[in-house]
Amino acid sequence: MKSALITGLNQLEIREIPDPVLPPGGVIVKMVSAAICGTDVKMLLNGHRDLVLPRIPGHEGAGVVIETDNESFKTGDVVAVYPGIYCGKCLNCLDGNTSRCDSIRIYGFNQDGLFRGLVPFNSNEISSLIHVTEKGNTGNIALAEPLACCISAMNKVSVKKGSALIIGAGSVGVIFASLLLARGFHSVVIADRSEEKLTSQCPVNAKVIVSEAESLESKLMAEGVDAGFDLIVPCCPDGLKWGFTGFMKPGGSVLFFSGNNRGVESNRVDMNEVHYKELVLAGSYGCNLNDFRDALNMIVYDEIDLSFLIPHYISLEEMPGCVEILKKNNTKKVIIKRF
Repeated sequence: MKSALITGLNQLEIREIPDPVLPPGGVIVKMVSAAICGTDVKMLLNGHRDLVLPRIPGHEGAGVVIETDNESFKTGDVVAVYPGIYCGKCLNCLDGNTSRCDSIRIYGFNQDGLFRGLVPFNSNEISSLIHVTEKGNTGNIALAEPLACCISAMNKVSVKKGSALIIGAGSVGVIFASLLLARGFHSVVIADRSEEKLTSQCPVNAKVIVSEAESLESKLMAEGVDAGFDLIVPCCPDGLKWGFTGFMKPGGSVLFFSGNNRGVESNRVDMNEVHYKELVLAGSYGCNLNDFRDALNMIVYDEIDLSFLIPHYISLEEMPGCVEILKKNNTKKVIIKRF
């Protein structure tokens, strides 16, 4: 079978590898869709703290069970892959925070991932497979992981409705905006420096503003969006390089959904504003299993509108070329459909 393989920085190959052998107590899944994440591109170019090379990438995907030695799965079952391998026994796991598992391993980072035709799951990895009902809309189940990351982030703050500012109009930014609209936020603004990214594949009910982070304050005021936000979500490294605390309502929250670029100094935060406005600053990285299940249900039962996203579908062999497309921001999401 074919697989993608990262062998070094900016080195991605398509190789023939042996088909896997059915593990005792496990299953073999034939991949039917796997999405290329922005993090996949970033770690190919710059590495990642969790990346161990060489590595088969890919942590967003779904497939069909074709061989099984586990009574919980039968041949033909449609499954989505939760991106983490967790122990289920540590305090974090017992509290439902599987993404913080003491021994977490992540597909495509420090565990070979989903960009291959067949993926084996042994008895310790089987809990990463989530059954998907075929009675609903299964067309977008490869998008469950980024949606789950947004849900996990929202569960870290108490703000549930109101007004929100999303900074960054990449795939995660627009999915996050769609989640907020689905949950009843009355105003959602998406800001990005690229007009091209804002004029295509954004939720129709979101307001868009073209601006660099450094000029975002003046742009918000010029657009009459200066009453303050209940929630601000930076989905790109430059997302907080401005006086964001001055545009937050008392009791508002910031979700740090992106870290800084490597070598960039820390952002300055007005701690007086945080103190007197009683603001909540929360970081979020990855997703928890229960949130992944919730994301799947939202997609399958059409509880969220992702129809504005128009993925670019490719074969696995086309992946190296499509990485160039993603680097140039010519499309928001690329999904491998042919392995």
